Amino acid sequence: MVHINRVILVLLLLCLSLQLSVATPPFPADSLSKVLKTADQTYSGQNTANFIKEYIEGLTRPKTERAKNEITGWLSQSNIQNRFALIFFTEAICAKHIYHLAYAQALMLKAVESVNKADDRRLLYLFLKNLAFIQTDVGDAIGALSSYRLAKREATNLTDASLQVIINVDISDIYFKYNFFYQALSYLDEAEQIQRTYRPDDKYLKATILKYKCDVFFRMGKTDSLKKYNTLLKIQNAGGREYYSQLKRNDYYLCLLNGDFYKVIDLLKAARRDSIFQFYNGDRQSLAEAFLKTGQTDSATNIINDLLADTLEANHPELKHRQYEMLAQIAQQKGDHAHAAIYFQKALHQSAENIKRLVQVGSILSQFKSEEIEGAYLQKNQVYKKERIWLLFAVVVAILIIVIGGMFYRNAKQKRHYERLLFTAQKEELAFINSHEVRRHLSNILGIIDVLENSDDKENEYNELEGHLFASAENLDKAIKSFSEKLTD
Repeated sequence: MVHINRVILVLLLLCLSLQLSVATPPFPADSLSKVLKTADQTYSGQNTANFIKEYIEGLTRPKTERAKNEITGWLSQSNIQNRFALIFFTEAICAKHIYHLAYAQALMLKAVESVNKADDRRLLYLFLKNLAFIQTDVGDAIGALSSYRLAKREATNLTDASLQVIINVDISDIYFKYNFFYQALSYLDEAEQIQRTYRPDDKYLKATILKYKCDVFFRMGKTDSLKKYNTLLKIQNAGGREYYSQLKRNDYYLCLLNGDFYKVIDLLKAARRDSIFQFYNGDRQSLAEAFLKTGQTDSATNIINDLLADTLEANHPELKHRQYEMLAQIAQQKGDHAHAAIYFQKALHQSAENIKRLVQVGSILSQFKSEEIEGAYLQKNQVYKKERIWLLFAVVVAILIIVIGGMFYRNAKQKRHYERLLFTAQKEELAFINSHEVRRHLSNILGIIDVLENSDDKENEYNELEGHLFASAENLDKAIKSFSEKLTD
C-alpha cells in the first residue's frame, strides 16, 4: 500500500513539473510600459504591436491561447491609443501562430479598418504588412501584393527610408516565391538605392538586402553572383541568428549549384544540430534534393512526406509541384510505375495551379508597375512644381533685393549730396560769422582801447566807455560760442 502511495505521489509530482514546464510565462506588461515611456509617442502603436508580435512568436503553439487572453485583457484595461485595433492585431497574430490562417486574415482586416479610422499611418503600415504575410501563407498572392502596395504608399507618404527599404524587400520576396526573379531583383535594387542614399550607415538594412539577393541568385543558378554577395554579407558582419543562418545557408547553396550533394547533406545535418541556425522548410527540401541525388531515396521520401503534411505549405503549388515530382522520380527508380504516374499527375495539377497563379500575379504586376510609373510621374511633377515655385520665389526675392539695394544706393547718394550742400551752407555761415560778427565786435573793442590809449583824461574816458567795452566783449563771447557750436556740428 505504501509502495502504491509512493508511486502515486511520484506521478503527481511529475504531472505538476510537466504542467509548470509548459506554463505560459506571464505577459511582460511592465517591460512594454517601460518601452512606451521612453519612446516617442509617434511610434507608440508601432512599438506595442512589434513587442506583442515578438512575444507571441516566441511561444510554443499550446501556450498561444492563454497569452492571447492575457494580452487582450491588458490592452482592454490600458489607456493606450488604438487599443481596439491592437486587440484585433493580437488575436490575428495568435490565430496565425496556430495556423488558423483564414480567421487570422479576417481579424487583421478588422485591425486595418480600425486603425485606418484612427489615422495612425505607422501602425497602418505595420498592419498592412502583416496582412500581406498572412495572405501569402493563405496562397492569396493577389491580396498580398495589394496589401504590400498600400503599405508601400504609406511608407512613401511617411518619408521613412527604413520603412521604404523593408517594404521593397517584402515585395521582392513574394515575386521570388513565384519565380519572378528579375522583378524581385528590381525591388531589391530599389531598396539598395534608398538605403545608400538615406541610410548609408545602417548595417541591418544593408545586410537584409544582401541576404535576399543571395536567395534570388541561388534560385537563378548564378554561382558567381551568389559568391560575390555572400562575400559582401560576410564583410557586413551584421550579427544575429538570421544572418548567421544565411551565411551557413549560402555554403550549402554553393555546394548544390556545384553538384557536391554529399557535402550538402553534411552541411544540412550539421545545421540541424546547430541551435543557432534557423532551419526552415526550404532547408528541408534542399536536404531531400540532396538525398535524391545521392540515391538515398527513403530519407528523401520521409522529408517530402513531412513537407506535404505541413499546414503552412498547403497553399504553395510551386513548392508542392517539385515535391510530387521528386516522389514520382523516386517511384520510377524503384520500378513502381503506378505510383510514379499518380505523383506525376499530382505534380502536373500543382503545375497548372501554379501557372494560373503566375498569370494572376503577372497581371497585377503590370498593374502595380503602371501605378508605380504613374506615382513616380506624379511625384516628379510635384517636385517640378515645388522647384518652379522656389525658382519664382528666388527670382522675386532677387528683384526685391535689387530694388531695395537701388533705393538704398539712391538714398545714400542723395544723402551725400544734401550733406555736401549742408556742409557748404554751414561753411558759408561760419565764414559770415567769422567775418561779420566776431570781427565786428573785436574791432569795437580794439577801437575803444585805441581811444583810451590816446586820451589825455583816461580815467574819465574809461568811465564813459566802460559800458561799451563790456557790451562789445559780451557780444564777442556770444559770437565765439556760436561759431564754436556750429563748428562742432
